[in-house]
Amino acid sequence: MTSRYVPFVKTLLTAVVCMALPLSLLGCQKTPQSNAVKTTDDPTGKVASSPLTVLSIAGGDVLVLKPGAKDWVKGEEGMTLGVDYKVKTANGNATLTFFEGSTIELEADTEIGLAELSAAGTVNNIKLKETIGQTISRVKKLTDSASTYEIETQAAVAAVRGTTMYVAVAQNGITTVGNIEGSAFVIVQGIETFITPGFHLMVEPGKPAGLQQPGAIPGATTTATTTSQPVITAATTASTTRTTTTTTTTATTAAPTAQTTTAAVPPSIAVSSTVNPQTVFWGDTATFNFTVTNNGTIPVSGVNVSDQYAGAASYTGGDKNSNNILDAGEVWTFKANYIVPGGAPNVLNSTATVSGKDPNNQPAQATVSTRINITPLTVLITSPGPNTQLTANITLAGTVNDPTITQVTVNQNGSTSTVRVVNGNFSTTITLVMGTNTITVTATKAGGISVSTSIAIDQTQ
Repeated sequence: MTSRYVPFVKTLLTAVVCMALPLSLLGCQKTPQSNAVKTTDDPTGKVASSPLTVLSIAGGDVLVLKPGAKDWVKGEEGMTLGVDYKVKTANGNATLTFFEGSTIELEADTEIGLAELSAAGTVNNIKLKETIGQTISRVKKLTDSASTYEIETQAAVAAVRGTTMYVAVAQNGITTVGNIEGSAFVIVQGIETFITPGFHLMVEPGKPAGLQQPGAIPGATTTATTTSQPVITAATTASTTRTTTTTTTTATTAAPTAQTTTAAVPPSIAVSSTVNPQTVFWGDTATFNFTVTNNGTIPVSGVNVSDQYAGAASYTGGDKNSNNILDAGEVWTFKANYIVPGGAPNVLNSTATVSGKDPNNQPAQATVSTRINITPLTVLITSPGPNTQLTANITLAGTVNDPTITQVTVNQNGSTSTVRVVNGNFSTTITLVMGTNTITVTATKAGGISVSTSIAIDQTQ
């Protein structure tokens, strides 16, 4: 009797995953590849292979530094720019219009660099570096949550999700970020802080974000004059004020008068997170631990934390006076458990939001992102291999990478048996029958997660 081993050890690795996985975890965006074209004006080819930005000049001198160049050249109206270009204004103003319709306005004595310009489907990423000066970004609403618009400075990263944002960088690196309208954030030392519309905050290099102050643009106040009843219903933006009376907008650092409208200082909270364990297998439980801090002076009530995947987090401690209020200087802790579904990606970034309200019902909010490394469950058959000398009785051996798996199921032509797994290894003896022997090894985990691998062996006379 002779045996013939069919050399397709068809390691199917059929991930039979019965747990539902959100489609958002399975999506995969890829930046389209293009062939960079090198020219005299574009020696690196980066402009030709990235979405373009168009320069508009409002007056005065505007200079451009091309990638790889040492000397600044005069900017021209309608000039196209790309990644690694730099723009600075001397005594003039300029506007950059990005490929997806957003714009950034550069005041005089401002310098920025284009760090990233990319588009893939509905995902658009724009990242800038502001060295010095003042800018106003008017960002189109980000329809895809994976899209980004960020301005990096020496002290912080300012990010928006469809808004009008003010960013100023002083000579010493102190950064001011103001939310003129919409949703703006500042990221400092890994902590993301939401900026209330109509407010700004300052960040010194190497220090945490400061407290929010009234006014999206520091020093800008609105005064009203009227020939009838002085009823003001104005909402001031960067350059436009709407009222029921005649209004004028002026920029001044003078103290507010009786006619100046100001808002109350908003509450300020921050959140940080860790996850344990950092690396998990499909079906494992990851525990998110959140730390919430009141870094302002206003107490915040109704504090809760909700994670994108783990859901609502449970309070675990920190309320020193047990008044259910996050007082200034208090640090509260929360935790939430997340069972990793089968088929989850190798890396998962989960965003959590902490929210609450001050005594005047004004909202406070902050977000944090937590990274989990996920290892897929795998089963391998190591014996028999392509060069194994086959007999009627053979050794079936293999490995399972998840240390919590203690047994596997072996199916030979419909006949099933259970084999122990010790330190990730399994081994048993099977008897081949005449004809084709299809052997499948399956590892199963709680939650309906099942992974199989198969081989086929032909036994002939």
